[in-house]
Amino acid sequence: MQTLALLVRWNSLIPHTGDVGSAVTGSCGPYGLYMSDIRPQAAPGWHYDSAGLLRWWDGTQWGPYAPPTGTTPAVATAPEAQGPKELAVAYLMLIFLGSFGAHQFYLNQPLNGAMVIVLWWGGWATAFVGVGVLLIIGVLIWFVVDLCLLPSYVRAANARALAVNAA
Repeated sequence: MQTLALLVRWNSLIPHTGDVGSAVTGSCGPYGLYMSDIRPQAAPGWHYDSAGLLRWWDGTQWGPYAPPTGTTPAVATAPEAQGPKELAVAYLMLIFLGSFGAHQFYLNQPLNGAMVIVLWWGGWATAFVGVGVLLIIGVLIWFVVDLCLLPSYVRAANARALAVNAA
């Protein structure tokens, strides 16, 4: 009888997660227990409890309930307000960190920044072949164009930031 009480108590501490558990079903004796009720310990994560609500199981104990669906999360998902981009900062980044595309990342143009990094450093890595010299010349032309168009890039980045923050 003590074994049965221990088994029932042990079974009530384990999270029940749908079909996880033994595939064997059937009576386990005159006490009405079924093999499908005895399940191995579930992995930590979100599981449904006996009431059908999601609850966190950390592997040893139950945690808080999941927030109901359709509610707003406590953490804001909208992009945070960013201050205006400064032209002087963009010029300094172009002049001193241009080979890393820092001015492009600063102006929220990560694809252009990544292309500058790949072309510039890829050009230096393949300069001994001759193809790299063409890549380096291309990036230098890009830098000259950026020097001329940087004020319009800063205005466009500030306009995009205002549009996102207003929404």
